[in-house]
Amino acid sequence: MNNTQKFSISLCLGIALLFFWQITRVSNNTPYLDDVNFIDFILHFANPRQSISDLLTQLFMVDNNHMAVVPKLGLSLQYLLFQDINFKRILLISAFQLALIGTWFIWQFKQTKKPYWMALPIVFLWFQPQYYEISNWAMTGIQQSSVILFSILALECISKPGKKYFILANICAGLAFYSFGSGVLAFAGIGYYLLANKRYREILWLIPLPVILLASYVYMRQLGSVADTSTIQLSHAIPFFFNLTGTIAMVISYHVSEAAWILGTILLLLAIGGLAKINHQSKISALILMLLANCLLIVISRDGLGIYMVSRFATLSPLLAMCLYLLYLPKISNKIVLGIVLLSGAFWAGSYVQYLPVMYNQKHQATAEAANWSRNRAWTYASERFQSNAAGILIPSYNQDLWKSENTILSDQQLKACLASKSMAFSMREENQKITTDDFPFETGLQLPYYLILIDTLTPNKAFVKNIEFRPSSKKNLLFHGQWLSNSGIVNLQQAQLAKGTYQIYVYDPGSQRFWKTNRTFLR
Repeated sequence: MNNTQKFSISLCLGIALLFFWQITRVSNNTPYLDDVNFIDFILHFANPRQSISDLLTQLFMVDNNHMAVVPKLGLSLQYLLFQDINFKRILLISAFQLALIGTWFIWQFKQTKKPYWMALPIVFLWFQPQYYEISNWAMTGIQQSSVILFSILALECISKPGKKYFILANICAGLAFYSFGSGVLAFAGIGYYLLANKRYREILWLIPLPVILLASYVYMRQLGSVADTSTIQLSHAIPFFFNLTGTIAMVISYHVSEAAWILGTILLLLAIGGLAKINHQSKISALILMLLANCLLIVISRDGLGIYMVSRFATLSPLLAMCLYLLYLPKISNKIVLGIVLLSGAFWAGSYVQYLPVMYNQKHQATAEAANWSRNRAWTYASERFQSNAAGILIPSYNQDLWKSENTILSDQQLKACLASKSMAFSMREENQKITTDDFPFETGLQLPYYLILIDTLTPNKAFVKNIEFRPSSKKNLLFHGQWLSNSGIVNLQQAQLAKGTYQIYVYDPGSQRFWKTNRTFLR
């Protein structure tokens, strides 16, 4: 192995390790929105008086179009081992599954026998934070990573001859089906692979299992919740489709939606051309069709205007680009490959610049909401209706110690210190229920959070916490001074679930564990 190969391998490992290191830093043990469904299942699972039929109903329940049977089974095992629900643990398991997916793609690359440096586009495209919701939203992370992993394992098994591998392919496809709503496409993928490779007899044996699984879905969806597709409009659906296929273009700062639509169109045309002229019989070809079908499935089940980057769907575009790269790699020159390496590297850097601050901000928001739940048994970010519906799940499960809210900001002792803190004038203004600061007096950074403590002037025990969202620094400051965030921040309280009243505003620095009483109040 020469020095170039050693450097290429080291660089690939470094990129992957950086990705997982960031996940360990931003993941947290705080539930978010649909994570309540996981808590609800374990609440039933932990009940010794729960009947088997009721437990099976909860296990196979359709929630928001999905049957998360496999994640729930994994959660059950974790509960049996640790007697709790730890959302950070779920996110780390999801990260491990993301590593397995990346490893599979590197294995596919290795079979091309190309130089190691040519694997860089795969690493750049996959190990980056654009799909950040998978690293900080437990339910989304474990479902998305599971369905992708089991789908590619199904393709890997079906590509090998023999009855054993055919059975394993069906099992993996079934696990994909019971991981996430799009898992049904795993059967479509292996069916296409069999058809493309003229293994017609096996197609007949493939049909029964997905029919049975779909029947279970149709039956259980009557008891669960499904998205309303009646509002889908063609003028929305087409741009939304190209948004999904071209999401990786959305790291730029200007004309974001147009860039995604253009790149999405290019990738679609490359997919059609590659399947028609290069290879339509490989595992990669089948996966390309599955990814395009997945985009179509999302479009018809979720109304979208096609102008926003939806992080939980942002795995599809890099996966599609990675597949196309592997499909075309044997046919393109080294100069073209070098250009792809540079472009994918630019995307990787842009993804970190744009989305790493978002990931850390969401971590700090989760820390604030953990304090809010601990003190008030409520979150400020979730709607009153959502919390009212979820209270019957969250409160009893929390009281049973099935999950924890790690209040590191505003314990009773810290509240006393806050009320006794010294006054300090902060440059703040409030407009339309938004508190902004244009000249924050302390150093800011990804790992330097600051929080506003809102304490009711009439009832000091009534206190709420919100993190200050500092705006990203300029590219110049980031490049030359390493300054990720500016000293201009905002706390948006328009939709925050706060009781009516007048609140004294305090500032908290967890780094120095100091509180300051500001010269501002907030009227709800």
